[in-house]
Amino acid sequence: IQHLSHMHALRSLHRVSFLLVAFAPVVLNFASGPLGRPSSRCCPSAHKTVLHFRKILGSQLQATKYHRTNPLYDVEDNVATSLNQATLSSPATVNSNGRSSTVGAEDAYRYFDFESSAEAAYVSPAVSPDEMFQILKAEASALVSEEILNHHFSKHIFGRKSIASCLASVLTSKLANDVLKEESLYNLFENTFLANPKLVSDMVHDLLWIRKIDPATIGYIQPLLFFKGFHAIQVQRLTHVLWSTNKLQKMMIALSLQSRVAEVFGVDAHPGARISHSVMLDHASGIVIGETAAIGHSCYILHGVTLGATGKSSSFDRHPKVRNNVKIGAGAMILGNIALDDGVVVGAGAVVTNNVAKGETVVGVNRILSHSKAYATDDDMGGWDFTL
Repeated sequence: IQHLSHMHALRSLHRVSFLLVAFAPVVLNFASGPLGRPSSRCCPSAHKTVLHFRKILGSQLQATKYHRTNPLYDVEDNVATSLNQATLSSPATVNSNGRSSTVGAEDAYRYFDFESSAEAAYVSPAVSPDEMFQILKAEASALVSEEILNHHFSKHIFGRKSIASCLASVLTSKLANDVLKEESLYNLFENTFLANPKLVSDMVHDLLWIRKIDPATIGYIQPLLFFKGFHAIQVQRLTHVLWSTNKLQKMMIALSLQSRVAEVFGVDAHPGARISHSVMLDHASGIVIGETAAIGHSCYILHGVTLGATGKSSSFDRHPKVRNNVKIGAGAMILGNIALDDGVVVGAGAVVTNNVAKGETVVGVNRILSHSKAYATDDDMGGWDFTL
């Protein structure tokens, strides 16, 4: 009985404990001496039983009291409350199981201010869109002798007047089908990019960021033409512009593009999500980004990551808020309206349902590693310790 911790078993035990309380006087009177103290002389076989019963009953009644007063104890019934109340304003203590034992009441991190965090720090890319277009032309010129590559370069780079039309051409070639006609899709992309210069600026930021952190990248032309994670982000930002108009026709176009991107690139990112500049979705297959999720700048996210909801929240704002300089390993699931603060590292396959404080490393199920463990490594790759 002392080892019962599962919530369903605990509920059953609570019911039984009240029945035991009703019969406790009978048992105690039967096996008690003067003043109600347990007596081995009266009934030796019952003496140890009474003492053990008192110990168990007392501990279980204490557990009942804790169960009723601590909202984190019953995970199933209170997970939404815990996630909605959680905050990073005062760092939570972590017990031996890696579960946060304190919950704040402030909303500072619960309602992630995307504009003040990611966009207030926005600066123009070190390379302007026009300069990046010239760089892409120079890289293409060095490879134009190969016939197969020449077709790519002629269609998407040499035949275009700007990097906006270049990007529109690349995305159209990937997504056009019998329903999404090539000409209509190209016009939609190009016109939206030209009308929203920040989309183009964010794209240049992405190229610079990918080139900086990914040693496998060859120049800037490789991600532009061949990285589906890069393509998925550009389309998501464009669909967010359409979604934000709150016009039904535009919103349906955004949803159509979301469906097509999920089909072609394997990235299911809702148009309502907000993604800042300098973001890389590496390999990208299987990434899911929910409607109210937000991703700050300078983030690195691997394949199979889910920024999703718990399925139990009744509020509209139900998805994670990823701040700046965050790295998320393959297959990680970040669930609920929680925040990953600046510089957080999420290990591969982790499940995160609590806020994670600045600079922390989380693995497993909400388990925060100590600084020494987070940077320990047996290989020569420096672990996670690389400069962003």
